[in-house]
Amino acid sequence: SFLARAAFVGIGTLVRALHRMLAWAAEHQLLAQARAAASGGAVRLDAHLHGVFYSVVQSALYVLCYKSAAFRGAEAAAARASIGERLHALIHGPLNPLKFCHDDVVAEFEQLGICECAQLISANELTVVTSRDCCGGENRLDDFFPFDPLQLKAAAAAVAPLFQQWTPREHDTQRESNLSEHSGTPSVASFYAMSLTPPSLTPKDELDALAHRRFAEHSALVHSALAAAGRY
Repeated sequence: SFLARAAFVGIGTLVRALHRMLAWAAEHQLLAQARAAASGGAVRLDAHLHGVFYSVVQSALYVLCYKSAAFRGAEAAAARASIGERLHALIHGPLNPLKFCHDDVVAEFEQLGICECAQLISANELTVVTSRDCCGGENRLDDFFPFDPLQLKAAAAAVAPLFQQWTPREHDTQRESNLSEHSGTPSVASFYAMSLTPPSLTPKDELDALAHRRFAEHSALVHSALAAAGRY
């Protein structure tokens, strides 16, 4: 989220970070395959067992969606091709990360044309995963994108030059013709919805309600941390 939202992060930093993320994800997938083969079973599509893996892949796609303009330049052509090759192998692997990534991130990433994934997205509509993970929780990723547009007007003025807002990419007709019939075009609202808070147009009462829900969800974690530090 920081890499995607920070306007001052250069292409070199983005490429190095993405390569490290994708290298780790590829290694995790290979280890998962090896463990499954050793036990004589198949790799399990489970958000609890492989939650970090799915989050890392989704983060990489999210960064590419936000920084698509930087990767369209001639100086980034080699990096774009390298990242595309790694992602193609990764998303077509047995852990099937696109099945767990946010639909809007997947749909926007598909339109970038970094690697072919339309058939996989279409096939995933028919791919069934268990509704519960190995620990009984919901078998899905929890959406959490912390670097949000700042709602405090005075502070926002200082942060705005450093912060990259989501701007819809102008989709060319060639890429749109390659979309799978199951994936739609993400809207500005849908990308805002992936953040911790809604956009500034959201009514104040809705923002307050969301803030209260977030505080309630994380209060137990905060209390336990304070208790461990001997301050609660």
